[in-house]
Amino acid sequence: SDLILTANHNSLDGAKYYIDELHNLEVTVVKRDAEKDLMLLRASRKNKYTSLGKSAEVLQEVYIMGYPLGKGRVIVKGSVAETTDTHILVDATVVQGMSGGGIFDSSARLIGICVRSWGDEDTKFMVAVSVNEIRKFVK
Repeated sequence: SDLILTANHNSLDGAKYYIDELHNLEVTVVKRDAEKDLMLLRASRKNKYTSLGKSAEVLQEVYIMGYPLGKGRVIVKGSVAETTDTHILVDATVVQGMSGGGIFDSSARLIGICVRSWGDEDTKFMVAVSVNEIRKFVK
């Protein structure tokens, strides 16, 4: 596929977007939804990406991948604390700048997109748009 999902709040008007560190693979904005905080991008060539998984379940083990502060990929392990039709609350180490990163099930299928953290300084949760909302958005 050549489509990529991320958080809409990561966008800058008029900016060029790249998905590689050397800026060889430019992407363009296809669709945005500020309310859901989702943005769909199209890469200039097809790459191996993941497929969409099933709805998250409470206590499900998940993996969160992001690129905090543009300093390289970070993957953290967590568990689903709560779900709704639209969002997932994940108990995991929250690294500033991981918004727009994916939340994956144990089979590496996408089940959410990180959009913000929630909590106080001692306890923070990752809030993600659920795969149910993602399916609606990409149609």
